[in-house]
Amino acid sequence: MNKIKKAGAATTALLMTLLAVNPVTYAADSASSYDMGVTVNVGSEGKAISPYIYGINEHGLDKNLQVNSVRQGGNRFSGYNWETNASNAGSDWKHSSDTHISASSDPADGVRTLSKEAKKGNIDYKLATVQMCGYVSADTKGTVEESEAAPSARWNEVIAAKGKDLSLTPDLTDGKVYMDEYVNYVVKNFGDSQSATGIQGWSLDNEPGLWHHTHSRMHKDEVTAEELVKKSVDTAKAVKSVDPKAEIFGPALFGYTAFVQLSAKDGSTDWKTVNADGKYDWFISYYLEQMKKAEEESGQRLLDVLDVHYYTEAKCPECDTRMCGNPEHKKGIDEMTQSYRTLIEKDYKENSWIGEYCQQNIPILTKMKESIDKYYPGTKLAVTEYDFGGGEAIAGAIAEVDALGTFAKNDVYLATLWADDVPYQYSAINLFTNYDGEGSAFGNTLLEAETEDYIKSTVYASIEDNDQGTVSVILTNKDQDKTENANIDLKGSKTSYKNAAVYILSGDSKEIIHKVSINDIKDNKLTVEIPPLSIAEVVVSDDEKDYKPVTEKTEPVFEYADGTVSKGEKPGYFGISFDEAIAGNPVVLDIELKDSQSAMGCIDFNVQVDGTPYWVNYNWEAKTSGKVEVTLDEPTGVMDVSGSEGVEIKDDAVIAKVAEAVKKSNAKSTTFQTWYVADSAWEDSDHSLVTLKGAQIKKASEGAAPAAKTTEIEGTVKADAEKAGNYDISFPEKTDGGKIVAEIDIKDNTFANGCVDTSVKYKGTDYWVHYNWDLKKSGKIEIDLSDPAVMDPSTEKDTDDEEIIKGVADLIKDQKKFTFQTWYVNNSAGDQVENSEVTLKSAKLVKAASSAEPTTAPTTAPTTTPTEEPTVKPTTEPTTEPTKEQVEKFAVGDIDGSGIIDVTDITTLSLYLIGDTNLSAEALKAADVNGDGEVRLTDLATLRQYVSKIPGVKLG
Repeated sequence: MNKIKKAGAATTALLMTLLAVNPVTYAADSASSYDMGVTVNVGSEGKAISPYIYGINEHGLDKNLQVNSVRQGGNRFSGYNWETNASNAGSDWKHSSDTHISASSDPADGVRTLSKEAKKGNIDYKLATVQMCGYVSADTKGTVEESEAAPSARWNEVIAAKGKDLSLTPDLTDGKVYMDEYVNYVVKNFGDSQSATGIQGWSLDNEPGLWHHTHSRMHKDEVTAEELVKKSVDTAKAVKSVDPKAEIFGPALFGYTAFVQLSAKDGSTDWKTVNADGKYDWFISYYLEQMKKAEEESGQRLLDVLDVHYYTEAKCPECDTRMCGNPEHKKGIDEMTQSYRTLIEKDYKENSWIGEYCQQNIPILTKMKESIDKYYPGTKLAVTEYDFGGGEAIAGAIAEVDALGTFAKNDVYLATLWADDVPYQYSAINLFTNYDGEGSAFGNTLLEAETEDYIKSTVYASIEDNDQGTVSVILTNKDQDKTENANIDLKGSKTSYKNAAVYILSGDSKEIIHKVSINDIKDNKLTVEIPPLSIAEVVVSDDEKDYKPVTEKTEPVFEYADGTVSKGEKPGYFGISFDEAIAGNPVVLDIELKDSQSAMGCIDFNVQVDGTPYWVNYNWEAKTSGKVEVTLDEPTGVMDVSGSEGVEIKDDAVIAKVAEAVKKSNAKSTTFQTWYVADSAWEDSDHSLVTLKGAQIKKASEGAAPAAKTTEIEGTVKADAEKAGNYDISFPEKTDGGKIVAEIDIKDNTFANGCVDTSVKYKGTDYWVHYNWDLKKSGKIEIDLSDPAVMDPSTEKDTDDEEIIKGVADLIKDQKKFTFQTWYVNNSAGDQVENSEVTLKSAKLVKAASSAEPTTAPTTAPTTTPTEEPTVKPTTEPTTEPTKEQVEKFAVGDIDGSGIIDVTDITTLSLYLIGDTNLSAEALKAADVNGDGEVRLTDLATLRQYVSKIPGVKLG
């Protein structure tokens, strides 16, 4: 019997508690299911699985994800100056040299951050990057022009070895950075590769075959094979001279073309010259042999791990898009869930240029292992960037499971996913590292396992070491329509299995759910039902006491204390005060973003510890308008402010004391700051685009409440025959305070918005009630019917009267019918397109399930009827002439009179031009942005250009 636990899983365990649902048993019938034989050879010899294949790149670290390795690398780190923390983005963003990695003045702060993140996440293996491209950023002054390409004052030269006099206070005036001095600083401050806080592996830069493209200001010419080998050898020697047990990873090749010829350019002349005699089948073989020769000459291994990157090139046959994530493209889903086969299956032809032209090197992982065995035996294999796509949907999770299973089967040493904000891929990793939210993991020894049809279902099975008491089996069902009846046969075992727990990851939830427990296993055989396009983890035990019944989960009950928000002196700054002490509880911020892609900032506190005053900040980040919860567990930054200038605190012990002081303080107020607002070009924009609408203290109540049971009612959707993008929605039941979940398809466009609306009569007045929506890609939106926007027909504005809003919200509970409107659609070029591009595919009403169902039909009709719909729509024409003050409020372009000219004005004008709304006299005057006395499409075009900040565009 074996249980695998990891420390530090409390956060994930809480999340699992919050999101768990009641157990269900999947009903399968012959019309919608198929049988699949699954054989697990428990008595097989088994293969050790490297724990480090369950990894991620640093930018993708997520509190809901348990990984065993983390890589700090990528394009940014080719130009990283460890002495100052300056870095350069290369062609990713304007060749900008800035403080993106760190604004700290402490050397190697990037590694300091990595070490702290790994400790916090209980991550064992850390991989950092040493620079070889030739130069790194000398300043943080922004864009480096082509005329300032290296060598110039904008760059410092990279030298592998200083050799002696390695300083912990690097010289910032010599125009040079040394890699051995970098590693020495890391070892002296954080420990060597054998310590828990040190760096276990060093990557020899990043994607050298693309230097001339990505980092043309640092390395304008293509790197040659000879240059790369020399730099690799010199840099590896420099690292090993300081930390001889650290592992060297190289050469971080960008993808298939680099595997073959290093360069990204077709028909590289350098590779043709190097391989003129045709000795090498691809560049990887050449590189391995050269590094082996370097070991023979130097007497030490200088390449421990062959390091490659792999992004699937497989395309969706329906849209010709690589890594298509559209859940409606069934052929694309099939292509994604089969794409791992290019790595391990001879003659498999994916739908891509690799599948068509490059079969000589398929399967890729097999080919790499052959090269290692022939040219540099003993070298490990890593895939330090990879992605098979679809991380926001279940197909991506299936692809991720097969990637990890493939890495386990093929002796990959370390693999780190390059992705962030991909909840389904995170859950796929957690199936191997933390499937129950309590730290339980897939075993470390891979067993022989197979299914009758690996096209429809793949399987991976394991035990821990040699303990057959617990067997973990991960199964996929790739059929998009049918339930899989997996008939699992555990063969060759020395034990008799008693029970099993079944965990499911499906399209219904991005979380792993404990769905079923089985306690009647006979003859080591069991059947598990797996829903269409899903993954199951079946944990089988021989211990009767280890039976894990599915129990109804409970969730914490929270109370919220509202705060008062006041506007600060600076744009984007607000004061927050409460009637009670915050006392370390999370603060929930209600943030509104206008015309921006994301924003970030902090809330802060001032405390004293041992007589020293500290300024403490906790960062927030928002990508859309809505609520953001800021926890006060670990500060983002702590600064000693006892002197005239603040000093940043790095000592973990001091930070812990300060964090505890914040929790125990009687502070009833904080400051909300905005630091950065990204516009459509990711430029720092006007901070006034950020508004703090409200703030609350979130306090846990004593006790817990059962997880809410909900029911889904399918609505009827009918397209409006006259207005494209508009639909009527009707439900067979009243909303009763529920939510509407609408599935919207916006095709290949990048933005759409609109509303779901209805009308009610409250205290004799007809009100138009709307719930606005916006999407950046097709998907589902959730509309909370308890929080309506209510238009007062007398003012043509949404009312702030809380009594009216509450009264209207109560009336909505009796509603059955709504209208879905599309207002505005943008394509990938930023141009407005027809509203017919938007399709409302379905609408469901989600509300609390009834506590009891009636046993018989009611004998009498209800005594009341639902509130009737008003016979007239709210008027949009003013009942009186506008006052002088009202007219002046509407500046040219400010069509809605909000005082700001933004996308809302574009939407309003679009609606007017297609006849979906009327404008008052003053609004019409503001809409005539060309000043020609007419309101027409040319005004809309000009307004869009103005809001997009096109140079030279003026209004009026």
